[in-house]
Amino acid sequence: GGIPAMSLALAAEIFFRLPPNLIGSRVLGAARLGLIAPLLQESLKGIAVLYIALRYRHEFDNVLDGIVYGAVIGFGFAMTGNLISHMSAFALRGFEALSVPALVKGLLDGLNHGFYTAIFGAGLGFGRLAQERWRRWAWPLVGFLLAVTAHSLHNLLAWSLLGVDAVTMVTTTAGIILIGLVAG
Repeated sequence: GGIPAMSLALAAEIFFRLPPNLIGSRVLGAARLGLIAPLLQESLKGIAVLYIALRYRHEFDNVLDGIVYGAVIGFGFAMTGNLISHMSAFALRGFEALSVPALVKGLLDGLNHGFYTAIFGAGLGFGRLAQERWRRWAWPLVGFLLAVTAHSLHNLLAWSLLGVDAVTMVTTTAGIILIGLVAG
């Protein structure tokens, strides 16, 4: 999930850059973090999970499979993003850029990306188990919308508006616990 999704995400974010004077830099920043980035990233990671679900249908049996495949793709996406981010920060600022807070933020972002994509994977898993035809597509849609919403809320609350790392830790921990409960 890392290399193709990250490459497409970077290309799309560069393509969709709006001029800051059009709507204001603060509004533009909130729109990028709260809408564009989550929608784009969850779509690209979701395509990878959907590919696995369709291509390897005999291996994608239930909700737990969706959680596992989704989380692994989310972790791959985050790992690739962290690698690019940390390497470029190191190239610009040296070892001081690789501080403990920066590495912890990278770890938390990785857990979050695994969590968001696991939500979509769980939706695919519920759809796989559904008897009614309409639920087979409704569950994945609900999972996708929940993943984008969780990602958007996290970006807006934890990073752009409040800047509180404690919120990130609480939401990450709660998400991991929730996914564990669903998997159980």
